[in-house]
Amino acid sequence: QYLSSRADVMPPQYLRILSQLQDGVPPKPFEDVLATLSEALGPGCPHSEVFDHICPEPLSTASLAQVHRATLKRDGRQVVIKAQHRG
Repeated sequence: QYLSSRADVMPPQYLRILSQLQDGVPPKPFEDVLATLSEALGPGCPHSEVFDHICPEPLSTASLAQVHRATLKRDGRQVVIKAQHRG
């Protein structure tokens, strides 16, 4: 993903191929996103205490992460969660 945006160091033919690769990434299972979120929030803080709702369908997905809509439990604000893929 990083290299596909570096026209200053990569030849044009590589940039085209690399950008195609990052566009065609399938979403990770929602269970993986929830596991990543639980890990980020830490033990003793389940996502259900922070978020009223997390949309299981991603807004966007890429090679490094995917993005989901969510609603904060505290005040009902609409937010976006970026879950970085493991590995």
